[in-house]
Amino acid sequence: MKKSVAIITLSALSACLCAIETPPPIEPPETFDVPGLAFDETPESSAPNPTAKHFLDGKSFKHAAFSADASGADCSAVMPVKNAEFDVGKIRILKVGGTTNKPASNSIGLNAALSVGSGSRLLIGSGEIRTNADGANAISVWGEGSKAMVKNLEIKTESNFSRALFADDGGLLEAENIVIETRGSNSAAIEAIGGTVSAANITAKTTGQYSPAIRSAGNVAVAKAILSAGAAEAVVIDGPGAVAVTDSNLFARKNCGVLICQRISGGPQNGAAVFDMSGGILASEAKSIFCVTNATCTINLNSVGIRFRSSNDVIAPEGELGSPIDNNDFSKIILINARQGQLGSPDDNGGHVTLNAVNQNLPGVIYADDVSSVEVNLQSSKFTGTANGNVAITLDENSSWTLTSDARVRAVRGNVNNIVTNGHRIFYTAPRR
Repeated sequence: MKKSVAIITLSALSACLCAIETPPPIEPPETFDVPGLAFDETPESSAPNPTAKHFLDGKSFKHAAFSADASGADCSAVMPVKNAEFDVGKIRILKVGGTTNKPASNSIGLNAALSVGSGSRLLIGSGEIRTNADGANAISVWGEGSKAMVKNLEIKTESNFSRALFADDGGLLEAENIVIETRGSNSAAIEAIGGTVSAANITAKTTGQYSPAIRSAGNVAVAKAILSAGAAEAVVIDGPGAVAVTDSNLFARKNCGVLICQRISGGPQNGAAVFDMSGGILASEAKSIFCVTNATCTINLNSVGIRFRSSNDVIAPEGELGSPIDNNDFSKIILINARQGQLGSPDDNGGHVTLNAVNQNLPGVIYADDVSSVEVNLQSSKFTGTANGNVAITLDENSSWTLTSDARVRAVRGNVNNIVTNGHRIFYTAPRR
């Protein structure tokens, strides 16, 4: 018995929606990398006890100005613990001497320039922090009830595994008016694993491999920021992490703009990731804007400028924000690349995405392989491009979809009268009778 093919023609739009049980073959986009975590996986139980040149055990310290150098291995410059408080108007910190246990440099703030733990508080009004050693975070806040509030700082980390702003295990870090540069590998400008970082008026650039501007397996919120990753993604979300970006410009030069996956060692392992962005620009000169694998996520975009450039061009966050996408480039832009990869169990490690777009212009190709899925909800938004694979697109009455090539999708819903095909067709899977 032949499979039936239903063809619905929308003559007023010169459109053709073709319902077929087996869509034509799909040519997937290029794969993307998921960088590993090059941690020394020494168990935390074997880590040395945290120590510091200025160790505050339940004590309070308040001064108008403070300066400290720390050069020993596994030794922080300042470490308030057990409900201590460190309050300085202006600070200068230099940390050298590497860690002997990189996981402990995360979980218990080992070897950080400023390490805040065990319900303690850190307050800084201005100053500079520099580290030049492996596993030397600039500011590390760890443990429930621990909190740091810092502003008007210049932070530079020179070596590997050295984040600028880091929170873990319930720690809270609030930052304002911060200039950040990290140069080592695995050295995000802002990172949370089970903790929370809230930052405003931030200028940050990373240049090391595997060093995104933001990495989250906890909660990160940034506003009025310019963040650039020179050899990595702008944002990496591991597991059920959340990132909220408001009125900020994000730039990525490698792999994709935002990578969402489940790969992290430690931290929460279950649940959906969330990426929220309102206003500003998300720019990538890599292969894709969003890459999702071995994870479930919700992406919310509202009035975000999506920019893309080829590897022959340069995005300069200090000035030029990247050129708007030319109509001729839509086929080269992968807006969403959801697929299985090297993480997780084969055939159960796809990327599952719900994209909610409000007042948004969306360019490019949306792709999901057989073990992945993408749900696109357009509200007062325009999608210019095509979609292939296990993709469903819903248009409200104020949204439109302009095709740049044939599309092969699971479903098209809502106001299909606002589809402009330009002579192309949409193939979708017919419901089985």
